[in-house]
Amino acid sequence: MELVEKLRGVSERVRNNRGYANNEASTRNYLIDPFIRALGYDPNNPEDVEPEFTADFVVNNRKVDYALKKDDKPIIFVEFKSATRNLAFEHTVQLQHYFSTKLAVRFGIVTNGLEYRFYADIDNPNVMDDEPFLTLDMLNSDDGLLQELATFSKSGFDLQKAMSKARQLKYGSIIRQRIESELEQPSRELVKHFARNLYSGSFSNAIVQEFAPIIKRAWQQIHGREDTISAKTEIIRKQESASRDKIQQFKHSSKSASGKREIPVIADYFRRKLEEPITATLILDEANPANYSIRFNGVEYDSPSAAGVAVKLHVNPDISKKARATRGPKFWLFEDPQTHVHQPISELFEDETLLNRLLSS
Repeated sequence: MELVEKLRGVSERVRNNRGYANNEASTRNYLIDPFIRALGYDPNNPEDVEPEFTADFVVNNRKVDYALKKDDKPIIFVEFKSATRNLAFEHTVQLQHYFSTKLAVRFGIVTNGLEYRFYADIDNPNVMDDEPFLTLDMLNSDDGLLQELATFSKSGFDLQKAMSKARQLKYGSIIRQRIESELEQPSRELVKHFARNLYSGSFSNAIVQEFAPIIKRAWQQIHGREDTISAKTEIIRKQESASRDKIQQFKHSSKSASGKREIPVIADYFRRKLEEPITATLILDEANPANYSIRFNGVEYDSPSAAGVAVKLHVNPDISKKARATRGPKFWLFEDPQTHVHQPISELFEDETLLNRLLSS
């Protein structure tokens, strides 16, 4: 989850900084380098990232924008364009030229900082596929897809595992599309497969037509439940993101030598049932309150939700994954210095007067 949290932060940064990325250089600095760092590669370290990597030693002296490296060997090529340009097939062809000259490199990325397309040579060895096995939209990031990137991070990269993951993602996407198409208009074979234990007669056209809408409706009901769960998760994530966006509007001069203000907070989790409240520390950057974190049990978490999950695991290490879900800004409570009433830290993000009062106390 640490990688997902980092990439969520990159996604927020992309939304905030995309207006400044008006050429390749600014796109690289503001959008792409933070993404590369989140994966564990340091753009300022030539052992991690080699810019303008020479990919053709024979004919045209072609150079790829970035070569991501592990053990000082290139493992992923990155070709980037300005955020003002939409990615096109011509950019894929350009990367294919680089790809074919370095047989040890099996992965490539084409990006404009807003969208990332991941390629491999799944169909034919040493020939980059025309279609990506994974596409990320950083303006509308999906936690499930972000999680998949662990395999392609510097610490998690293993060639065989990465190729296996790429095949799973590519073939899984194709199979899902086929399943959805089949269940949208169930074929005779599919009807027979699901109905053979329910109907003992011959499958005439009339019987097929009777069962087909039943199967389609059942699929839609199952799919609808999955969408509802995903939608609820997305709502919680967006609420937390919105809270961060609002606090970015407030600017305050530094009131301490370090520029950091540490504020005691408690977890609104079984606080009426526990003998002692679970305490932590809200750390605010007074010059830019958007840079806040929660320190719990000596660990600093960039996300209040991640800190909340840590609390739940601390109280109950066997808690289910479903029960770990936490609405971070509502989970943590601070004491209003004026009323001495505990309120969710989300109130700080909604009320500038309250935030100023807390920082001046």
